[in-house]
Amino acid sequence: MKQINILYVSPTDNANSFGAEQRLFDILQHLDKTRFKPIVLLPQKGVFHQKIEEIGVKAAVYDFRLRITKDNPIKFIKLTRHLWSLLKDEKIDLIHFNMHYYLANFWLPISFSRIPVIIHYRSCNWIDIAEKFLMARCHRIICISHAVKQAFLQKKRSNVFIRPKKENMEIIHDGVDTQRFTGKNSNKLRSEFSIGKEEKIIALIGAFDSIKGQDIAVEAFRLLLKLRSDVRLLIIGDVYFVKPSKLDYVNRVKRLIEQYCLQDKVILTGYRDDVPDIIQDIDILIQPSSTEGLCTSIIEAMAAGKPVIGTDIGGIPEVMGGNEEVGILLNERSPEELARAINDLLDHPDEMRKKGRAGRERARKCFDIHANIKHIEDVYGEVLRIQKKR
Repeated sequence: MKQINILYVSPTDNANSFGAEQRLFDILQHLDKTRFKPIVLLPQKGVFHQKIEEIGVKAAVYDFRLRITKDNPIKFIKLTRHLWSLLKDEKIDLIHFNMHYYLANFWLPISFSRIPVIIHYRSCNWIDIAEKFLMARCHRIICISHAVKQAFLQKKRSNVFIRPKKENMEIIHDGVDTQRFTGKNSNKLRSEFSIGKEEKIIALIGAFDSIKGQDIAVEAFRLLLKLRSDVRLLIIGDVYFVKPSKLDYVNRVKRLIEQYCLQDKVILTGYRDDVPDIIQDIDILIQPSSTEGLCTSIIEAMAAGKPVIGTDIGGIPEVMGGNEEVGILLNERSPEELARAINDLLDHPDEMRKKGRAGRERARKCFDIHANIKHIEDVYGEVLRIQKKR
């Protein structure tokens, strides 16, 4: 059987591998290599490039992150030529964008080559008309949650011209390798940060960004410490895109910690590549986000048997099952509500264990990586069959 050559396009190669990159890495790791041959296009070399090559997947590097303007036609022509050569030389059968960014830069060579395109849509955020227009003309849009699909289909005046086709949209929840999260407590965090055995570890895991609510977590912890002292807050993660606004937010959170004299209670760990190990050591995961396409951190915590607290927004209630069997859904994104929810859980350890067990079962049943990859492979096959008939 001839292998199907798939070009995966990842618009970032950060110094660290964040959620979207990790999800692509999972696909590359678990893809049926007897049927599919993956090739990854990255804008630059870095940690993610190295990780990909370590698992035997070819990575091509060319910086395609340019905005088309009247001042850079030569750069755009060079980019188009390079992409056309790549598609031709590697005999690409299918293109899979890991995120929707820079799709326009590929549209000319894609149109001439008539290669089918699949795009992974991972956000509930606003996308501009041009991006939405091109996405609606892809052969398939994979949405990571019902919330993401609803956000894309939300009626706007631009839809009159775009006309997104619902039948070309597929909901496939991101999956995790649940077996990686079933170990015992390593006490790694307690040892590394000198956390006492009696202290409860509350963790927020995710990119350091205002939408994740690190500032709300610090404010909530100030209130929580008025009720109890046996707690530590770990903020795990780093800035995704290094921009002045992002760094300003990090500094704002640091100033809050100093202002409230929480240096001994709140720990900024930075980026960690050992989440499957250290998540075993936490007691509660909190996710006070303002928007989430899905929230893999909650899935990972559930897989580890930890109770979770998340905002009732975007894909979070979808992950948690829309009820409070696995944790607590916050109706209001506020420090007061978050502090109250944390304290309520810590006051009822039996309920915490019950929610942890329910979360682990839900993660295994609904978010298993193997089922996730099988679903994606089925989409590849279906899109290629339809394209062959045209």
